[in-house]
Amino acid sequence: MAEHTAQGVGTSTKQAEPISEEPENILWEKGLLGNNASEKAIAAVAYLTSDKHLSVGFVLGKAKVAPTHGHTIPRLELCAAVLATEIGQTISDNLDIPLDSIQYHTDSKVVLGYISNEKRRFYTYVKEPNGERFELQNPEEDKEIRPEIPCAKSIASKESLLGTQRFERFSCWKRLVNAIAYVKRFLSAKNNLPEQDCLQTGKEAENLIIKEAQSEMFPEEIECIRLHKKLPKESKIANFDPFIDEYGLMRVGGRLRHAKIPADERHPVIIPGKHHIALLLIRHFHEKIKQGRHFTTGAIRSAGYWIIGEKRLVSSVLQKCVICQKTTGAERASEDSRFARRSNHSWTTVYQCWY
Repeated sequence: MAEHTAQGVGTSTKQAEPISEEPENILWEKGLLGNNASEKAIAAVAYLTSDKHLSVGFVLGKAKVAPTHGHTIPRLELCAAVLATEIGQTISDNLDIPLDSIQYHTDSKVVLGYISNEKRRFYTYVKEPNGERFELQNPEEDKEIRPEIPCAKSIASKESLLGTQRFERFSCWKRLVNAIAYVKRFLSAKNNLPEQDCLQTGKEAENLIIKEAQSEMFPEEIECIRLHKKLPKESKIANFDPFIDEYGLMRVGGRLRHAKIPADERHPVIIPGKHHIALLLIRHFHEKIKQGRHFTTGAIRSAGYWIIGEKRLVSSVLQKCVICQKTTGAERASEDSRFARRSNHSWTTVYQCWY
């Protein structure tokens, strides 16, 4: 029987003699694996050989039922070859036989052609349980087959390494600030930097979060401010006369710079209303004061934040607040009961006019 291997084609003329020694006393040197496929199933079998003792021993065999539809014989031949390589890896790991001492035999020219093909590869095939994919198609009809595979080049930005999309995993402002502060303390300890105060680290974490959000939502405006150019007319913050402070935060400008009020109230930090941190800030101050829209807005302004589209966002948060809905419902029920009591009063004649 002709034996086709990845190294060449040859014929087998040597016949193995019966085993005269115990199998555990034989020094197995090589592994032989064969595979085949049909419309019904695919299979692979492995043997061990010893040139010294001229012995052959069966090791492992494995078979799988072929799918009922959607596959051709060439595809199944490749599946059988993959099954043989898995068996070879198992034998090598458990019996300490080098992979280069294992020979794979097949009678399929499809498998041999795929192995010797160095220019083209098939990127999708039958999905295996372990995630491996192979496919055999007509190269002239498959658009996914490319003679050259381009390599993507990634460039790390020095300006933003945090990634504000991760902020959406948090539902509480304090938890987000504490997480960023923990990362900063960890990096400081890893780089042997002096330990900072917790309050200072928390403030730096807040500034970093807001700065990343502003850089993502207002990149054009920040670039214009740094180059001392006029902001675009379509910008939502063009009327705020914004400027960048010493911490890199964009704040509201205007004529209040001479007012005798706290600096954060004179020039509040601009918060993009469409960013997730705007929702976190509104929730934080609403849960802190537990009041309606006007008090929540006042608390946000007093803390030094100016949220774009604040009124709409605050109303949305209040509508979803369970405590506010329960309180409002109880007040309405109380008003309805008082009105009902008034309407049930009976009226009698106090006096009668005789004129």
